[in-house]
Amino acid sequence: MDSFVFRNPTKLIFGKGKLEALKTELPRGGKILLVYGGGSIKRRHLSKDLVPAG
Repeated sequence: MDSFVFRNPTKLIFGKGKLEALKTELPRGGKILLVYGGGSIKRRHLSKDLVPAG
């Protein structure tokens, strides 16, 4: 295997009520990875709230 260096500066924001904080953290046109379980983010339409922020 070839040698390599991997660097991934990642900021994790999680917890109840963190949607507003997440909106201010996103750079315009930036990309995010949403991790969720049980479908609650879809039922509450939280992903749609993030679109105007970016």
